[in-house]
Amino acid sequence: MSSDAAPESVVVVGGGLIGLCCAYFLRQQGLDVTVVESNSVGSGSSRGNAGEIIPEIAAPLSTPGIVRDSLKSFLDPNSALFVQPHFSFELFRYLRRFVLSTRPTVFEKSAAQLRDFAQDSFDLFKQIESEGSGLNANTEGFLFVFDTAAAAEKSLRMQTSTTGVEAEVITGNRIRRMEPNLSAKIAAGYVLKNQWTIDPGRFIDELTKTLRAASVSIIESTRATSIGMNDQSAWVRTTDGTFDADNIVVAAGVWSRDLCRTLGVDLDLVPGKGYSFNVDLPHPFVRTIQFADVHVVATPMGDNVRIAGTMELDRRREHFSPGRIRSIIAAVDPYLAEVDWQSIRNEWVGPRPMTGDGMPIIGRIGPDTSRVMVATGHNMHGLTLGPVTGRLVAHLVTESSALSDANPFDPAINGRSKRWSHRL
Repeated sequence: MSSDAAPESVVVVGGGLIGLCCAYFLRQQGLDVTVVESNSVGSGSSRGNAGEIIPEIAAPLSTPGIVRDSLKSFLDPNSALFVQPHFSFELFRYLRRFVLSTRPTVFEKSAAQLRDFAQDSFDLFKQIESEGSGLNANTEGFLFVFDTAAAAEKSLRMQTSTTGVEAEVITGNRIRRMEPNLSAKIAAGYVLKNQWTIDPGRFIDELTKTLRAASVSIIESTRATSIGMNDQSAWVRTTDGTFDADNIVVAAGVWSRDLCRTLGVDLDLVPGKGYSFNVDLPHPFVRTIQFADVHVVATPMGDNVRIAGTMELDRRREHFSPGRIRSIIAAVDPYLAEVDWQSIRNEWVGPRPMTGDGMPIIGRIGPDTSRVMVATGHNMHGLTLGPVTGRLVAHLVTESSALSDANPFDPAINGRSKRWSHRL
């Protein structure tokens, strides 16, 4: 295919949530789509997360004041934000940009761009569901709980000023009538409506079935080792041969950095590991509970609850640290009236692809690589941003919409390359 001809085929590298959403919307545009996954679909950070879909309140991690508040604890392995002690230029660059991104004007601009990008998330999830990918979404909203009324009021003021959402602070007694499995430690909180949660693993399985029914080829247990292109085509070299196509989309989470380096492009991307497990409660939660003081989330998952938390910056991408699970239990236990800790199962760790400014990296990865796209760096909002990312990638590949213009997530902003200079 000449460089001016419309693309007919695409290989998506990565069978996690972002890659599968890209495959869905690329197939909607009529392209022949192949997904290449190094492990099994939904690996990495896709399955075990808290399942949040939060277009109205999506924001970067780099909130103003977080550095000051975390400075004393970020080397404590029991803290919610933990940096595994090691030095690397990648971590240094990430932390430098993270600190710069906590400036209020920078944070507010980034948060607004994320919410603008995510505004069609609910509609796109419904579109995917209409084709057979069941959501079974919990739409009861999020209950934020706190040790003190002052903390609840401060948090709500920040939510209102940043996102414009409205709510009222409610007492601990009222909260316990709403959710009987919460303890007397909770003094106050508030409910944010119009926030969803789903079981991300179930959604991935359903979306995989939808894609296969639409003749998308999904090849598992095949690791991509390099990518390349010329004027006629692009290709992915893998442990099971070479796959040729008109375009390549790299959507391999934190592993996208390795593949982009084979084209001389280095992305400021580090793994931020999250942990979760499922546990039984005598009174299952009606809605998702945000234990804001300890940075833990409890999401109803059928007849049990998934408890998720922590941000561990650790270059050992998939290393599971049992101590992190124990830290989550110790943090959340005082807030629960009853819990059967012996029923813990499905312990999980996933390396979220983190960027210093909290913004995803979506677009062509360089002026000399117009056949190669990247879609990664979704931080803790991969599920929320999955469908809108897939739609944007499909439009960028086919150049069929104004969505291609003024892309605030362009890799040139967030990439350090041998071919062009880093923004910072």
